[in-house]
Amino acid sequence: MRSLAPGHYLLLRDGDPVERAYWDLDYPLAADIDGGAAAEIDDLAERLRAAVGIRLLADVPVGLYLSGGLDSSLIAALASDIDRADGAGGRRHAFSIGFAVPEIDESGQQALVADNLGLLHHRYTFNAHDIEAGLRQAVWHAEAPLKESYNTCSLALSGLVRKSGLKVVLTGEGADELFGGYIGYRLDGARTAVDDCTLDGALEREWRERLWGDAGFFYEKDYGAFDELKAALYAPPLAARLPDFACTGGCLVNPSQLRGRHPIHKRSYVDFKLRLADHLLADHGDRVGYANSVEARYPFLDRAVIDWVRNAPPEWLVRDGWEKYPLRQVAAHYLPATIAKRRKFGFVAPSSAVLLQQRIEWVEDYLSLARIAAAGYFNAAAVERLKAQYRNPGFALTTTFDTDLLMIILTFEIFRDCFRISPL
Repeated sequence: MRSLAPGHYLLLRDGDPVERAYWDLDYPLAADIDGGAAAEIDDLAERLRAAVGIRLLADVPVGLYLSGGLDSSLIAALASDIDRADGAGGRRHAFSIGFAVPEIDESGQQALVADNLGLLHHRYTFNAHDIEAGLRQAVWHAEAPLKESYNTCSLALSGLVRKSGLKVVLTGEGADELFGGYIGYRLDGARTAVDDCTLDGALEREWRERLWGDAGFFYEKDYGAFDELKAALYAPPLAARLPDFACTGGCLVNPSQLRGRHPIHKRSYVDFKLRLADHLLADHGDRVGYANSVEARYPFLDRAVIDWVRNAPPEWLVRDGWEKYPLRQVAAHYLPATIAKRRKFGFVAPSSAVLLQQRIEWVEDYLSLARIAAAGYFNAAAVERLKAQYRNPGFALTTTFDTDLLMIILTFEIFRDCFRISPL
């Protein structure tokens, strides 16, 4: 069994299911792009304003998610501007998550935007106890293991909306994937070609050819090395069968949609297919929203906005070392400069290392040597080594680049428990 692919629908014909595509993100060939074409920022601003205006239409009040970053702040600013133009009375509600850990907290930026726009601001300060309390519920509603704890934050955020009596919110998902917001878009410009003369370089190019149909396209990590890591983590009987079920066994997207495209468009296409659809709009978005009967709406995914990006020179998206350059030009008319010019600050939350270092009893139970060994899915000795590494007081994961392996294993065990999946 598998999920329905992004941009597809299921048709029942004579009782048999047929999967068909109804839309795809079709970027132009790099050779067909007019590099000298002017990107009309005013046109983008009008399309974004219209996208927000459409999504504010409802028979109930519509709130705003406010992270403190560029994307959600711009959505909030456009909504406020529309309210003023319409003569709407009252203050629009905005909802934020803060953290007790200063390094990942954006409360100052959230308050700045909320005060600047006159929003009625609701904020919840999140800590490791909230992860402990919400992780099982987040897995239940995701119906899948999770790669990070931030889903518990999203669940708490939609709960805050529900407690405030609202049922609909606008959110900023999609901007990073469209406008080159992640660090990978900037790194692509500085990355040198893989050295084909080395064995590692040749093997990695083979992997990239198989995954993307493009040996020169680097996405996120060296998948050959990651495959070896996965094999070491699985229990030996499963590791021996890894080629039979690994998602990296074949091409992960339609290679014809990458072939001949600009590097920024290639990364955007893969981000849409693998990051946005399967994670940000699913277990991280809609499912934790609907868990509290809250509908999230995504102005950046409006077709008119996407069409603007498709037809803009890709060099405008990441320009002079700045990601999301066109959005910053629009935001300069609506937001304080400190927000409009703020660098990307990824959503992060405490990793599994934080839970392990606190010696939480139920976490210890799910990751215990006896349980992991009895389940038969993971290599119990390898999990023990990871636990020892993660418990080191100075250990920290960089969520932008590191995979929280123990979070995946922990939430897989929770997933097994929630849905009564038997040991092997």
